[in-house]
Amino acid sequence: MNFVEVYNKDISNQRNKDIVTYREIDKGLEDFYTSYDRYKATEKEIKKYEKFNKNLNEDEKEILKKNQHFYEIKFSNIGGLVMPIILNFSFKDNSNEVIKIPAEIWKKNNLEISKVFAFDNEVTQIELDPFMETADTDRSNNFWPQQLEASKFELYKYKNRRDRPSSNPMKKKK
Repeated sequence: MNFVEVYNKDISNQRNKDIVTYREIDKGLEDFYTSYDRYKATEKEIKKYEKFNKNLNEDEKEILKKNQHFYEIKFSNIGGLVMPIILNFSFKDNSNEVIKIPAEIWKKNNLEISKVFAFDNEVTQIELDPFMETADTDRSNNFWPQQLEASKFELYKYKNRRDRPSSNPMKKKK
């Protein structure tokens, strides 16, 4: 289904199909945006893509033909402590892959780095430091898409609540 088909199925177009607009009556009112399709490639963009394609070597062309999913992730070293980067990628087919990047990656730039990952499957979730092996104190920014994680205080508070259901059968009998 292309953009035009989606546009024609728009509810407002269905409801207003019998209404004649001023633009249809007077063709002098048409301008650039009447027939503009923002998703259609311009001549300049086509030439730029052809030039880009021409400059690729054979290995790069093979990578493009594989039809993989590419993800660029930017990492910030907020605390200043150099640590390895451990990532858990969850995929659409419910499989997982753990990738460990050694701490030497911070040699290039100790404040911020980016890395590109390529997978055959679509990624549904990314978790940084899934086994809590590093000295990360703020886990609120370790997930994509973002997840809320209970703090140790909240977990302790829940553990000691008197009104929570007890697993002790003698207490249940009271």
